[in-house]
Amino acid sequence: MDNIYKLIGNTPMIKIFYEYNGKKSQIYTKLESYNLTRKYKR
Repeated sequence: MDNIYKLIGNTPMIKIFYEYNGKKSQIYTKLESYNLTRKYKR
């Protein structure tokens, strides 16, 4: 799990709950618009 934190850096993460075909689940995603360092990837 430590490796994932190195990939994410300081970008905030959000958890999204969803339901598909009657199954509930969740995913995590990066919230790039709130990245305070404003680093861009090319």
